[in-house]
Formats: sequence, structure tokens, C-alpha cells
Amino acid sequence: MNFLWILVSFPIILSVFLPHTAGTSDSCARQCGQKLSNCSCHVTCENLGTCCDDYRNFCLSISPHSGSLMGGKDFVILNAVFNGSTSDIRCRFNNEIVTMGSVDDSGQAHCTSPLLYESGRIPFEMSTDGGVTYLRSGTWLSVHHSKASVMEKSLLKNSTKWQYYGTPGVEGNLTLLWKPEVLSYSDVNIELWGYSETGEAYTEEWSPAWQYLYTLQSGQNNSGSYIFTPQPANAAFSSWEVGMVRITASSQPDGQMNVPSIWSPVHALAWHLGEEFQKDPAAWAQGKCKAWHNKEQTQLPNFLAETPDCPCNLAQARADTGRYHTDYGCDIEKGSVCTYHPGAVHCVRSIQASPQFAAGQQCCYDARGNQILTFDSLGGSTPDRGHDWGSPPYRKPPRVPGFSHWLYDVITFYYCCLWSDNCQPYLELRPSSDCRTYKPPRVASAFGDPHFLTFDGANLTFKGKGEYTLVTSDFHSLTIQGRTETWEQAEMNEDGDEDTLFVHHNHEPVHVSSFSAVAMQEGGSDVIEVRIPDRSTNAWQLEVLVNQEVVSFVEQNWIDLKGVFVYSAVDQNVTVMFPSGAGIEVRRMNLILAVSVLLPEEFQNRTRGLMGVMNNNPEDDYSFPNGSVLPADSTPEELFQLGADWAVTNETSLFTYDSKFLLDSYLLKHDPNFVPVFNVQEDPNDPLTAEMQALCQSDPFCRFDVLTTQSLETGSITKLSHESHQWVMDSLKPVMSCGWLAPPGNGTKEGTTYLVGSSVKFHCNEGYILVGSPMRTCQPDGKWSMINTSCLLGTSNSCASQCGRRLSSCSCHETCENLGTCCADYWNFCLRISPHSGTLMGGKDFKILNVTFDSGANVSCWFKDEVLTTGYIDETGHAHCISPLLYETGRIPFQMSVGNSEAFLHSGTWLAVHHNKVPESDRSVLVNETKWQYYGTPQTSGNLTLTWTVKTFQDSAVNIEVWGYEETGGPYSNSWDAQWTYLYTLQRDHPNSGTFSFIPEPAKASFSKYEVGMLRISPHRYTEGEKNLPALWSLEHALAWHLGDDFRIDSAAWAQAKCLKWHEKEDTLPDFLKEIIDCPCTLAQARTDTGRFHTDYGCDIEKGSVCTYHPGAVHCVRSIQGSPQYAAGQQCCYDSTGTQVLTFDSLGGSTPDRGHDWGSPPYRKPPRVPGFSHWLYDVITFYYCCLWSDNCQLYLELRPSSQCRTYKPPRVASAFGDPHFLTFDRANFTFKGKGEYTLVTSDFQSLTIQGRTQPHTFENGTVGPVTGFSAVAMSENGSAVIEVRSVPGTTALEVLMDQEVISFDEQSWIDLRGVFLYSEIDQNVTVMFQSGAGVEVRGRNGILALSVLLPEEFLNRTRGLMGVMNNNPEDDFSFTNGSVLPADATPEELFRLGADWAVTNETSLFTYDSEFLLKNYFLKHDPSFVPEFEPQEDPNDPLMATMQAVCQSDPFCHFDVLTTRNISVGNATKASHQCHQKMVESLEPVVSCGWISAPKNGRKEGTRYLSGSTVHFSCDQGYRLAGSAERTCYPSGEWSGEPAQCVSDNILGIVLASVFGFLTLVALTVLLIINTRKQKRKKNFAPSVEFRSL
Repeated sequence: MNFLWILVSFPIILSVFLPHTAGTSDSCARQCGQKLSNCSCHVTCENLGTCCDDYRNFCLSISPHSGSLMGGKDFVILNAVFNGSTSDIRCRFNNEIVTMGSVDDSGQAHCTSPLLYESGRIPFEMSTDGGVTYLRSGTWLSVHHSKASVMEKSLLKNSTKWQYYGTPGVEGNLTLLWKPEVLSYSDVNIELWGYSETGEAYTEEWSPAWQYLYTLQSGQNNSGSYIFTPQPANAAFSSWEVGMVRITASSQPDGQMNVPSIWSPVHALAWHLGEEFQKDPAAWAQGKCKAWHNKEQTQLPNFLAETPDCPCNLAQARADTGRYHTDYGCDIEKGSVCTYHPGAVHCVRSIQASPQFAAGQQCCYDARGNQILTFDSLGGSTPDRGHDWGSPPYRKPPRVPGFSHWLYDVITFYYCCLWSDNCQPYLELRPSSDCRTYKPPRVASAFGDPHFLTFDGANLTFKGKGEYTLVTSDFHSLTIQGRTETWEQAEMNEDGDEDTLFVHHNHEPVHVSSFSAVAMQEGGSDVIEVRIPDRSTNAWQLEVLVNQEVVSFVEQNWIDLKGVFVYSAVDQNVTVMFPSGAGIEVRRMNLILAVSVLLPEEFQNRTRGLMGVMNNNPEDDYSFPNGSVLPADSTPEELFQLGADWAVTNETSLFTYDSKFLLDSYLLKHDPNFVPVFNVQEDPNDPLTAEMQALCQSDPFCRFDVLTTQSLETGSITKLSHESHQWVMDSLKPVMSCGWLAPPGNGTKEGTTYLVGSSVKFHCNEGYILVGSPMRTCQPDGKWSMINTSCLLGTSNSCASQCGRRLSSCSCHETCENLGTCCADYWNFCLRISPHSGTLMGGKDFKILNVTFDSGANVSCWFKDEVLTTGYIDETGHAHCISPLLYETGRIPFQMSVGNSEAFLHSGTWLAVHHNKVPESDRSVLVNETKWQYYGTPQTSGNLTLTWTVKTFQDSAVNIEVWGYEETGGPYSNSWDAQWTYLYTLQRDHPNSGTFSFIPEPAKASFSKYEVGMLRISPHRYTEGEKNLPALWSLEHALAWHLGDDFRIDSAAWAQAKCLKWHEKEDTLPDFLKEIIDCPCTLAQARTDTGRFHTDYGCDIEKGSVCTYHPGAVHCVRSIQGSPQYAAGQQCCYDSTGTQVLTFDSLGGSTPDRGHDWGSPPYRKPPRVPGFSHWLYDVITFYYCCLWSDNCQLYLELRPSSQCRTYKPPRVASAFGDPHFLTFDRANFTFKGKGEYTLVTSDFQSLTIQGRTQPHTFENGTVGPVTGFSAVAMSENGSAVIEVRSVPGTTALEVLMDQEVISFDEQSWIDLRGVFLYSEIDQNVTVMFQSGAGVEVRGRNGILALSVLLPEEFLNRTRGLMGVMNNNPEDDFSFTNGSVLPADATPEELFRLGADWAVTNETSLFTYDSEFLLKNYFLKHDPSFVPEFEPQEDPNDPLMATMQAVCQSDPFCHFDVLTTRNISVGNATKASHQCHQKMVESLEPVVSCGWISAPKNGRKEGTRYLSGSTVHFSCDQGYRLAGSAERTCYPSGEWSGEPAQCVSDNILGIVLASVFGFLTLVALTVLLIINTRKQKRKKNFAPSVEFRSL
């Protein structure tokens, strides 16, 4: 035997064979954890040096110290060695389960953990004599199986396949994987085990059992992989539906318990179920689901009533750490893989099980932080009869960790929801809890040089040295104590140097203190202590003690203890959770502890200590133990005495004293000799002050700690702790819930958030009428607004709530008016209004024209099923509504209720308009608008004047209010929201005189943060700030006049700071410049590309070119569509030569916009809010940088003009006259059919444009063989269908949207679904689609002409009568089947081509709202109409001379005069042809060489960078030009010449001298080389010479 082994092992061997008497005063045999009279067997003895001699022989340390509660984990005894030949190792767990052990070759003993039905710290004893005596002891940590390490579990490859095996489409092999090195055997057995619970539920007989079922494979090579094809189990085993696969040594008997093993995850045993399941899984599962459903209702108690309600939002759920913890199956920190909860990003579970039935609560939340309910979604959270994490004391159902939950909540989910389609019965018995009874906990914190923020919001600083009671409560006997340590005790760091965190910069000790330990206990729970370990250790690590014993979180981050749970996922954070719901979070930052305590409302009026009396009254928070109270304005010295009074005693202390330092330092629980710094003053001359102010800003605790410690790092730690407390406070703000709202029967709802301020909309199915409220809002009192909603079956002959529909016996669609098919009550319910449009800011009073009501009746109007306004009945019986404040433009549907009716039966449409596009009479006017927006800057002061139209209001007096605009939440996130807010009233009860003058006063600090806003004038009878009442709004503007004193004192400095802050923030926002369209190169292109660009109303050449923000420009355009991802806008400005003005050359250059000025569908949220988002991100920032301060370069750096180097002009095709077609590729033909035809169709964006032709009527009333366009209809990718048609007998055009006539009388621009319309005059209409396609329709002499502009994305993707856009005119005469006519096709052949492109009844986009249209266009191509194909000119025709004079060389004009016998028709055709030619000419591609800069110390002449342009360069005095003096843009897109540089005369002289010197040197070198070569040649021919010495 090895001598060394004998020497080392002798004391141990001796201790085994010598008799041991239990309870001796000097031996740890059977006494580990106890403090004996002569020595100690408690773990604290290790640091104190008081251990008994045999302490390490009997008090065991093990590795690993934790494993799955399923057992089979091999662990080694670290601190003792044994003789393998004489030792018979056994381990006994919980004094009841014995497992076999062994001794390895190194003499270390091993034990195997057993199968347990509980988690937590399990005491075990070890025997070396085969179980005769158990003298040694230790602790094993049993862990929930899902939390066990990956190494100790096998992996079900494609676990879904395992659990769906046998269901339709799921078959084949299954694969099991494991780490072969975990089991040191060459061969293994693979077994199946099943889990069941037997006995009557909720009785003593109810018991859990894991049972061996059968072996899948014996003698399998331990390779780490096993593949098999499952076979249905025998009937005896198929009743087990939940189980695991176990891998163990093949030398072990089958089913042997508590041997080294690897277990799979617990799972649904679909793959092993019997033939009945295999034959029809859905029917089998449905039967199981029904049986479970019946058992739940008839045999088991209702556990739902005692589960806690869920937190109302995700912030509350994540902050309430005393009662809720992350559900590991749906964790936002780990990618939100929420398999069982689609739509959720995070779920939590209640930490404590319910008191009687041990049930659990689960709460899931979506990306917006809203709770997901099973009533609305299969992804909703579901409560559990068996808490997933089990419940103390465990061991019996339904408290068995994990497995009870699987039997009662998970496998049943498989029955009903996953293996069959019966999820509704499951969700009926596992419904989500809403949050109506949830009360968030209250939080108190302590941190820094200790600052206390109490439960009731008071704060104090107490800087004692000692151990103090933070919280004590008679509820659950909760006690929380804190230990503070003075900083001068830690002057030296681990290298022996002074630690700068704790020592004053002049090397004097700092008399401050901070927390170094927190100890706590509730009832008879384990005592938990969290402390900073030895200061020489990791600066972020915490040490956790349980009953004075250090516990490790290296292997597990969650530990179940007696009456408490402890969680620590990272070294510096520990969370302690008690059964009362109390949660304590301890965080370490460097050498300072911060602690936050969260207490549920049950602790109300039941707490005392330094964290205050939790009773909503901060005035008694400074209470002494005897009940006396200090006032709120107590001095620091008085507060110091308060803290000292809360010192613990030796008898009440919960702390561990396991070092001489602790014993000596805390013999007195409050050190009376330690006198801290009470008051500190800021010294403006101290260089630290500026840094402190920059760091701390307004945080008083941060400032205090920097001043007392002279350490910025300390201040930063304090600030972070304070911010953490504030975040928890904000997250835990109470939120009112009104409870779930069901959709109406035969209807649907929009909205699944039920918290205060949230709204739910209701809609009825086709044929049903909504009765009640179309929208209900959760009010602060927890009740839903308005009345219940229901959907009643609509009648077949009434338009009540059915406007726009065609019923079975009559019509409520607008087309009925001409067809005479309207229902009898059509005009009573389908409303016409005047005016029909107004600003999106609301306040416009409009009148219902077509129906009257009894005077005095109540009127309510719902806009878009969400905004309610109150109307009235006037003296004539007409109802009036008030338009609401909206955050969108376009057609807004509204419904109206009159009288006491619960139904909104009347409906109409309101047009919300960009605020800048409404008539001036619809706004109040800021007289001298510039003065308003520069007020407070140098030389701008005095009175401001506001004017308005008096007749707008009937009232004698008005109120004048200030409203501010802001956008809150994270940019480009779901929380980003727009908000107009009432700020204050400038003047109440001002006479309605039409004018108001005043001298502005700086706004209060709470209002001066608003820098963009409007003034509102409203009748004085309304409450100030009331929304949606009759009003006139000013233009939005920069609120310089209302800003605070800081602006007025130094506006330039204020604005510069704002500019710099904006510039910094922009760097954190996504770069929108990359995705906006490049500008057109010339003004002609910009004005012609009407599908993608439109006039910027702030700089319009048609209106005098008043370009305030763009000096030097005569016209600007904006991109019509916002950019695809960021909804940004492009702006392009041009000078009088048609050249683009760039910011690189001029402050007047065009600037792109983060927020498109006109907004971007679907509007409503930033940055898409029309006008106002643009003001916040692009306009007010221009004021900061360019107008109020001289920092414009910073602005232009981030808003640079776009050049035109990537701009590609659109292609244009036109049709006009007796229809002549000019295709995209410049072919032309004439087609004179009568019918409806496809002009353009494209698979790109599903664009379709159709044209309707009708025969021409001669002046004598006869109809000739001539046609012209009478209507054009179009749509793109689900957009509204737009139809433009001529109005017989007039020159006007009529525009229809989805078969409803719309008016341009009040507005020239209308935003519609997927399309914009513009019509400045009634003979022209421009239609603009989201793809950039533009369609211009012009009425000319009763015949329509149209031009279609398509961007290059349509290349090779168009068909129809306007040709294939592919730069090849030869295939433009293509039939629908792809065959092509030659270019010289006859008119008759072209006629057949046109006929082939006739639409069908199914594809037609046109409206048929008259008998004429129904009759004449029943056939989409009229085969009986034969046109005149080739009219001939007759010299004797008296019309010839006039025709030639008018038409000149235009062939289309000639043709149309001859066919129509009408000069005016020919003239209109000529005008249309010329218009097309001008568009083609304007859209010719232009090459740009790109901007070129002036040389430094020089100038350039020329700001045009297009092909053929020349830029000249010159230098300032004292400099000379190097490079090209002029550079010309080549057609290749390259600049000629070399870059120009301006070089100083002195430098030039030096350079020239250097050059000449260099050239001279080169010349001399060359001469030398030539001379050398000559010498060599001479040497070759010279006679030899002999040298001799003399």
C-alpha cells in the first residue's frame, strides 16, 4: 500500500475505527453545523480559526453540489480520502433515501444523487461502513429538472417531432443525443420512465410516482447518439403520456433506481402511445380533452379564485420581483422564444403558489407591454393547477416541481390544443387573469452615502456606522437589517495603494459610510445575508449566506430555501423573495451596496424602520422606535440620532460575524465615535464642481456624494442607484384596468388593451347594424365609457347604418341616386354635409344638409369609430357636428346619433386636410409671423397681434389658448406617439372683435419645454383646454414668444445648445438619407415628374416664388411619397435658370426632411403625422441652428441637398383626340373603338389603368364614326379606385373614388387610400400612386386626354394599349396573348389590336350609375361600331384652309378635323400632342457630374453641374492656382481637367525652386552618367600602362 496514502489517510481511518460518542465537545462527528463548547463545527469556524480538529473529516464539501431532482448525478467528496478496499460508501438523503457510493483510484469518495420529488437544499449523511453508521454530513442542492445543466440531460433532437409523433405527417426516426463523457461506461441502456399521480386529488393518498416502463435499447454503444423508429407501446404501458428517457450503465439492472444516469427533458410521449392514438390522434386527443374537461368541472376544486391577478403591463411584471419571476419558456432577455404563447415577448410566473391548492399564475405580454389574454388570443397566458416550479413542502401533488404541472396543465394542452382542435374548452378552464385587482407593491431604497427613499416618498441621509433596522413588520414577522461600513476603514487597495474611491484627494480619510451587508428573515425562514466579501475580491461580486453559511450560485442561479427563494443570475445582483410577496433586491457597484425593498399592499400600516411607515403619509416616516416622529425639515444631526435609534441589538442581529474584523467592528451595533460629514457646500472655484454638475445634473444625492467623497465614480454609482429606484417607481405606478371587453355577437372588435385611456372599436358583420357605442374607452374610474354594443340584423330596405351598401331590395350606395334605386330612407341616413372639409386640428362646425330633426335633440358624432364630439340642432332643425382633432389627413368616416338613440344610424364622410392647406379664413392669423417666431431674440420685442374672422363664432367673447405639440416615446418604436396638449390660456372672455394684442410673458418652466405650437380661439362658454369644440387655430409656429427666461437672456446661446443637442441626437437615429429619392436635375424635370414630385407650397413659381426659407430659389418641389421605411421626405429647389440650388453652395439650398411635411400613410404616429412631425425634426431645428443662432453648417451637415446623379426621369405615354396613342417607347397609332379598354397593366404594384371611349357627337346632334375618351379609371395594389370622367354639356371633370363622386370645391389636394389626387382647376386632374406612377387627365373640348408617367421600376413590366415599356417600339403593338403586329400594320389590324384589350365585366374598374352607361357598356367592346379608318383630305373642302392654318404639320390634328369636321377638336388634339411633346422634352435624361467644391483660399464661379456646364476657379490674393482654372462636365459624367488648388505665393516659390533644383540635379546626374560611359568606352581602346615603383 502506498505509504503516502497511509500517512494522509491515517487520521481518517482512525476516526472510522475509533468509537464516536454523539455530542462530544471536541468532535464534529454527527455535529456539523453546531458550535460546541470547546470548538466549532459551524462553517463560520473556517475564518475564525475555531474549528474542531476533525471538522474537515466529517463536514463535507462536494462537487458538483447540485443536480436535477431526478437524481443520477455523480458527485465527489472533496475534503477527505478513503481506502477503496475497506470502505463501503453509502449516502443517505433526507434521512430516508440511501444510494450506493464508491471510492475512486485517488481515494475520493463518490455518491449518486437520488430521485427526489422536491427541490432545494437536501441534507445528506455519508457512511463508510455500509450504512452501519452515518458520521459525516453535507448538503446537496436538488434542482427543478428544466433548470439542471445541459451536461446532465440528454437532448431530444427536434423535440417537436417527438411530441407530435404519430399525428398526421409526423413519422420516421427519432434521435436522442447526450454527452458520452458524463457516463464512464462503454455501453448503456436506454429506458423509458413514466410519471403518474395516484390517489384521490387533494387527499393524503394523492402521491407522485416515476415508474420504469421498458427498455428501448440494451447494450447501446455510449457514442452520444441513439436513433430509432418508435413502435406503439403495449397496452399496459400506453396509459403513461408524460415521461422521460433515461440513459444508464448497461451493467445496471433494468429500472434500477438512483444509479448514475442521464435523463431527457420531460415531454409528451406521443411517440410511445398505443395504436388507438396512432390510428386517429385527433379523435383520441379529443376524447382525452373531454374527459379532462369533465373531471376539472366535476371532481376538482376551482383554484382560479385564489391565484393572484396579473400585473397590468410588462413594466410592472418585470419590476414586481417579490411576487413574479421570468417564465424561462418566454424570456425577453433570451430572444422571446415563446413556443406556447405566440405573439408574446415575455411571460412571468407568480413566485409563490396559491395558499390552499398550490396553483400558479402566468402572465404574458406583447411587444407593446400589453397583457395577452386567452379571450383574445391562443397566445394568452394561462394559470396552472400545478405550479411549474412546485410549492413547499413539495413531495406530494400538486406541489411536485414541474411534473404536477405537466399532468394537469401541459399534457392537457396537448390533448385540447395541439393534438386536436379543441382549444376553447382548455382556455375556458385556464382563462387568463386580467389585472383588475392587481395592486403594485411599494418600493423603498437605500444607496450611496446612505440615502434612504422611503415607501411613502420621503428621503433622508443617515451616515452612521453600525447595523440598523431598515424594515420591521408584524406581518409575516419580516425583518430587514443593514450594515454600514465607514470608508476610512478601507484606505488601502489590494496592491497596498490608497484606494481613490474612498480617500479624499488631499489624502485625508473621508468620514462617510455605505452599506456593506444586508440581512433578512421572514417568520421562521432561513436567514439570508447578502454582503460584500473581502474587499480584495472581484469589485462586483456579492456573497450570499444562508443561516451564516456561504452558498454558491456558480452552478445554479435559483435556490429554494426554507421559507424563501434566492435568485442571482449575475455576481453583482441578488433578489430575495419571501412567501409574503416581499422582494429585496441587493446590488453591488464597486464597494457600495444598494438595496431596494418591494412590499405588497398587505404591509400597509404595518412597517417601521429607516425605510419608513408604509401608510401613504410621508410625514411620519422619520419615526423613532418609541413612536415619536421628527418633522420633515429635521436637521442632518437630528436624522443621525434617528438612525442611531434604529440600531439592532446583539439579540436581534441577523448578521454573521465570521471574522475578527466583524467581531471587533460591530461589537457595538452603533458606533458613537464615528461622526460623519453632515453638510457640504459646492465651491464654484473647485475644479471638481464643473465635472460634478455635468455628471450629476439635478440629482441631489449624486452631488452630495461627490462632494463628501470627492469622487466622481461614487457620484456616478449613486446616480445609477437613484435612477434605478426611479425606474422601479415609474414601472410600478398603479394602472387602472376596466377589464376585458367581448366583441359583439355577429361582430368583431379592434383593440386588446383594457387599461385606462385605451379604446376598443366594434364592427358588425355584413348585413348587421351596430347598436350602442362603436367605440368604448377605459375611464380613470375603471369603467368603460358609453354603453354596451350589439349587432342587430339589418333590414333589406333601410339605410340605417348601411350607407354605402347595396341591399337586396334597394340600394344605399351613392350610385342609386342616378339609377333611382335608393331605399326610401336613403336621404335620412346617408348624409351630405357642408362644409365637407377642414383642418386636421378640428374645430370646424359643419351642417347636415339633407335631413332635419326636432330642435333640442342631443347630437353625437363618432369619427373613425374612435373620436366622439358633441353637436347640436340649429333653429332650422339641421344637425351640426364639430370636426375633431386628428393626426391624419384624408377622408374620415363618421356616424351620427340624434336624440336619445343608442345607435349611430346616420353616416357620412369628413375630409381632414393638412393644416397649411386650409383657406386663411379657416385660421386665425399671426400678424407679422416673423416677429412671433423671433420674439425674445435681439431687437424683437413689443406687442404681438392675432386676428380672426369674427363671424366664425356667434358668441360675444372668446378664449385664446396656447397649445403645444410633442412626440414621446422611443423614435421608430411602437411607443412613439404624437400629442397636442393644452398649455395655458392667454386671455379668457376676450371680446369677439377679430383682434387680440398682448405683450408676451415667459412661460412657466413646465410649459417652456414646448417649442412648437399653435394658438386656439374658441367660444368662451367652453372649459379651457376642452378638446373638439368650435375653434380657429393659428398656423403652427416656433413658440419663441412663449419660451422661458433662459431663452430671452441669451437666445443665441440657448439655441446653440439646442442645436448641438439635436445634432448629437441625430447621430443616434437611423440614417434616412440613403432611402430618399434623388432630386430631378432641372426645374423642367421637377415640374413634369408629377407622379413623384409636387409643388412645395412654400416656394411656388406660380404664386410669385416667395421662398422664405430658400433665398435664391424660384420654385421647390417635394417628393410625394414618404420614404418606405422611415417616412422621410425629399425637397428640391431651383433657381431662375432652372438649376438645382444645393446647400453646399447656398443656405437657400433644398433640404431633405426626417418627417415628410405632408405626412405619410397611415399617418397618426411619428414621424408620419402631417406637418407636425416635420416641424419637430426639420423646422424647429432649423430655427435652433440657422435662425436663432449662427450654427447653420451643423444643420446643413445633417440635411444636405440631394444631387441628381442617380435620378432617372419617368417615361411618358399619352392618349388623346380620336384616340391617338403615343407609347412609352415612342411608337404611335390610332384606335377608334367604342368600349372600355386596358391602357396599362403591370405586375409591378398591380397597376391598372383603363379608358372608356364614346362616339363623338357632331354639332348637328348626329353621332359619327369617331370616338374619344370619356372616362379613365385606375387602381394600384389595393388602393382606392379612381375614376375621372367628363361631364356631358360642361368642360368640367368629375372624379369618383370607389364609385362615389368627390368634390374639389374646397380643397385641391385629397389624400385617399393608397393614392393622392390633385385638381387645381376643374379641367385637370393628377393622380399619384405609391409606386411613383402619375396619371394626368385633362378635359379638352369634351374629350379627355391623358398622360401616364412611369418610373424605371416599371421597365419590362407593362402591357396594354400604351405599349411594352422596354426601349423597343417594335413590340408596342402586342396582343393580350403576346403576339405582335408589325410597325406598318393597317388601321384595321390596329382596330383588332385595340378590341383585344377590352376589359371584362369582372376586371372593369368603371362606375355604371346611369341607364345610359349600363346600356351602352354592357359589352366592353362594341363590335357593331365601325369607325372611319383613313379620312382623306379634299382640296375642295372649305374646311381645308382653316385646318391647315390651325394644324400646320400636326398629323393628329389633321386627322381629327377631318373625322369630326370640328376645328376646335383638332385644336384640342394639337394642344394635347404639344403637351406630350413638351413632357418628353422636359424629361430627357440629363447627366450630372456631381457637385464640385471651391478650392481652399479660393473661389468658384458656376453652380450648375450638368453635362456641358463649366465651373471656373480663382484664388484669393496671395495665392496662385494649381490645377485646372476651369472644368467642364463631360457627357460621361466626369469632370474635365485636374482638381483646382490655391497655393501660397511663398509656397509656390519654394515648390518651384525645389522643382528647378530637382531638375538641375537630374540634369547633372544625367551628364555624369554620360561622361562615365564615355570614359569606359575610351578605356576599352587605350594601350596598357604598367606602373612600377621607383
